[in-house]
Amino acid sequence: MKNDITLNGNIIGGRQGFAYICNSRKYPVVKIDLEAPQEYDDYKTFGKIRVLKSYKDRDLVVTSTVEYEKGEGFSLGGHGTCITSSFSFNDMQQLVEEANLQAVREGDIIALAMTLNSIKFMELALYRVGKVDIHCTTIAKLIPLTDEEMKEVKADTDAWCR
Repeated sequence: MKNDITLNGNIIGGRQGFAYICNSRKYPVVKIDLEAPQEYDDYKTFGKIRVLKSYKDRDLVVTSTVEYEKGEGFSLGGHGTCITSSFSFNDMQQLVEEANLQAVREGDIIALAMTLNSIKFMELALYRVGKVDIHCTTIAKLIPLTDEEMKEVKADTDAWCR
């Protein structure tokens, strides 16, 4: 039986394509609601993910937001650091909400599940996490997978489905 796996650039589709990306636990998946209200037309923010950076035998962790900037594409952005003298209920809420977010490192592949609910449309786009700098507001660029990388993903998907 032939699996239903389709490729179009860095987009993977088909029943088995979706099943592999969403169920294999190999790739973090972040939902991107393209119809969500946004403050700006040229700059948009979506779901959150944690970014890990190794430093002196331990992981430094920052929470990042998937961002899209016209002309620049997708990236992982941060909001900087602010240390306050108090620890409030809001701080507790933020820690709990971000505790179990999926995490990525430089070079990892991430899937963005882009949705348009009004027309019942969804696609999975695969990106590689670029160079990570947790001290910048742009923590890492998201680089679309190449055709060769997508062929490797398709082969992995086919093997996983069999």
